[in-house]
Amino acid sequence: MNTLQHVDADRFPFLGSLLPYADTMFNSRQIVRLRQELADRSVRELLGQDTATEIEALCLQMERTSHLYLWFLGD
Repeated sequence: MNTLQHVDADRFPFLGSLLPYADTMFNSRQIVRLRQELADRSVRELLGQDTATEIEALCLQMERTSHLYLWFLGD
């Protein structure tokens, strides 16, 4: 995901922490912030609407269920 290198890590710390070559995990408290970052129009344009919507759907699923983690697996 080369687009991740264009994410402003200071403005969007959770998205900015995603690394294409490392695994990243978010807990239920962190996904609330991740969803807030995904709501920003500039992020949606950068990631693409489909990708942002899919990540949001995963976050919402986690919010409805307890003891889940959202994992992004690097290459």
